[in-house]
Amino acid sequence: MITVEWIKYSQGRRGRYLPQKLKIGKFTLHPLVIELGHLIGAFLFGAGCSQLATDVGKYSIGRLRPHFMDVCKPNLELLCPPGVSPTKYIEDFTCVEGDAYLLKNSRLSFPSGHASFSAYTMMYLAIYLQARMTWKGSKFLRPVFQAIALFLFWFTALSRVSDYKHHWSDVLAGAALGITIATLTALYVSHLFKFVPEDRLLTGDTKMDQLNGMRSAATSSEFSPMKSVIVDNIL
Repeated sequence: MITVEWIKYSQGRRGRYLPQKLKIGKFTLHPLVIELGHLIGAFLFGAGCSQLATDVGKYSIGRLRPHFMDVCKPNLELLCPPGVSPTKYIEDFTCVEGDAYLLKNSRLSFPSGHASFSAYTMMYLAIYLQARMTWKGSKFLRPVFQAIALFLFWFTALSRVSDYKHHWSDVLAGAALGITIATLTALYVSHLFKFVPEDRLLTGDTKMDQLNGMRSAATSSEFSPMKSVIVDNIL
């Protein structure tokens, strides 16, 4: 993100809005720092929302992980004595494993935290690159970087199922959660696709030259008092 914004700023294409220098006491913040602060702040806000939503699901649902039996190691001889139906639902049991952290973690399967976080970060990165990596010569690199990001998310999601840390539905729910929050954050919090018209990017002498040209046109052979009043109001 820092690299992309530096390239855009160095090329004079500052995008979404034109940040001005901000003075705080004796310090002056560069426009690029202001821009990065806004973008990184929006990204962290979305990441916090994604993590909060994931934790709410984990601690309110409490679904057992696929490897729960291996962590708990209950005494099956006591729970399933001869003559008891193998389909009996067991509610009262004691885990032999004494590690409290592992036991607690084994009940936090839904939704997948790795899937939601990787989906949020990689989806946000793909959207960010689509909106901001627009300079000449980036049309080939942009889809390459986007594909790499999405494949990293896909690999992370699959690994949570292959190592028996999550059910496939946990991963699907986490991915949907992360993608949704990433999309909403990119569109409505960071405003990545909102750009300033070119005429608003003109500042200082450039804008004055443009307005002086308008005044000269108003006082030409086709002079109109109304045009002169309009130009004076603009200046």
